Amino acid sequence: VAFLSALSDTGELPQVQSRKGITLFVPTQAAFDALGLVYDAMRLPDAAEKLRRVIRGTVAVEGMLYSDMITEQPRQVPTLDGGTITLERGTDPQHPAREQIRLRGDSSIGAGNATIVAPDLAIRNGVVHRIDRMVVPAGVRFTLRELFRAAGGNTFLKAIDRLGLASLIDAHEPLSSSAARDYTFFVPSDEAFARFNDTLLFKDELRMRRIILGHIVANRIIADPHGSMGLEFATLLGDRSIYLEFERTDGRLRVGIRRHGEDKEQLGEDRTATIERSGNIPMGVVHRIDVVLLDGRMPGWPWWIVLLSVVGTGGAMGGGGFYGYQAWMKRRRAAAGYESLA
Repeated sequence: VAFLSALSDTGELPQVQSRKGITLFVPTQAAFDALGLVYDAMRLPDAAEKLRRVIRGTVAVEGMLYSDMITEQPRQVPTLDGGTITLERGTDPQHPAREQIRLRGDSSIGAGNATIVAPDLAIRNGVVHRIDRMVVPAGVRFTLRELFRAAGGNTFLKAIDRLGLASLIDAHEPLSSSAARDYTFFVPSDEAFARFNDTLLFKDELRMRRIILGHIVANRIIADPHGSMGLEFATLLGDRSIYLEFERTDGRLRVGIRRHGEDKEQLGEDRTATIERSGNIPMGVVHRIDVVLLDGRMPGWPWWIVLLSVVGTGGAMGGGGFYGYQAWMKRRRAAAGYESLA
């Protein structure tokens, strides 16, 4: 379904239908879902060309059955985008006696090498092979800004720019995963900020800085129930840590923020969130979360402003009460004939 939708959205469907003798390497729905925010970024209006290149890169311009691809040496096959797909022979790790055909892909965005899982599905003008991972052509790159927007994290992105932290996300993107940046961003959705009242947030830059830095970790954290769960990572806030948990009851991945040494069992709902979707690129990792994680401080104005406000309000109320009482007594004394109101 996702592949057909992408063919239609990019306008490539008529061309694919009109060509003769083609081979389609069609990712499964699970393969699209595994890309998470990277796939969502492909579907942004201004990323249409990237999605088009990915889709055209899965269409080989010659027809090949599975048996045609079993060769001793890796084979490069031309694709519709003008590039090539590299096919190589391998073995199934779980069944060493069983051969596999793998397609080489870019592993730096959560895609990587794909394996044909359902071969030789005949279509009118060629053949389809289902593959278990997305194969992204070399040179198709995504930015953290695109992932933030795909996550619905425009408010978070606005705060990053407002605080002068753009260097964390706009540095030149490395060309290989070995040069990957070690930052993870837990990005609250715009809806989460709306519930939090983001208008007040942007009026208090100190508070905004604490909240934003509390959502960034100088480490690559992949939300894997079998990997990072139960671990803690220091945030850029310094005195706060991010921890991850996997809730087996509902299968959700949870993330929380706490002070060093604080008992996480006592944290409120504004200190924990659910990871809704993730994306992994060489520039860093992005997780969309459903709650703005507070850093444990009382939200709002600094304490001394609150104190002055309370004292001032109390003084005004006390003064008003005193003079009101004096006026009331004067009226009573006048009514009793003790003194005149004049």
